[in-house]
Parts: sequence; C-alpha cells; structure tokens
Amino acid sequence: ALSAKLSLVQAKLPKLDKDFGRLIQKSGGYDWVRTKNGPSDRLQRLANFLRTANVLYAAGYQTHDGKEVRLNIAPMVAGTKLIKAPTSGATGSGKKTVRHEDVTVMEAAISTQLA
Repeated sequence: ALSAKLSLVQAKLPKLDKDFGRLIQKSGGYDWVRTKNGPSDRLQRLANFLRTANVLYAAGYQTHDGKEVRLNIAPMVAGTKLIKAPTSGATGSGKKTVRHEDVTVMEAAISTQLA
C-alpha cells in the first residue's frame, strides 16, 4: 500500500485512474456537485479540484496504463473571462467581466477579487 502511494507522488506526472479522475455520479447525475453540501460532498469536490490543479500545474498526466499525456495550458487560459457576482446591496447589472491573458488561474482569481 505504501509503495503504491509513493509511486504516485514520485511520478513526474500525476497518475489518473481508469476514470481519469472523473467525478462520481450520485442519483444518476452530477447535480450533487452544485446542490449537495454535506461533509463527504465537500471533500469529493475538494479532491477533484486538487487533482485538476495538480494536472494543470504539471501540464500533463499519466493514464492508468502508463501513457503520458502533455497539456498545452496557454490556449486553455487565453481569453479567459471571469464573471464576478455583485456584493449584496450592489447596484448595476450584476455582472463584471474581466479578461485575463497569460496569467495563472490563481493570479486571475486574485486580480478579480481585488478588482
């Protein structure tokens, strides 16, 4: 068990299981992701986010059978638009669009939060 876990963290790229890290379906769908808020639901969402962030940081992943898949992140973030919800009591349309070019997700989130 320990050797299997060590091989996961020592790999150059994150290794995904046969489902490629896909969220599980509950009650026949994925509505639980946005509607359920129990401890296990929050933990599953967090685990999936961390898996996604790890793959993006590594710019690739390894399939369950050992095949390496490289990702080119730049086209994924080029022209990304974040829409920020208004604070309570705010006036206006309720939408704020901010364009981000050549920045990481965390940099985009921070600049949006500060805007």
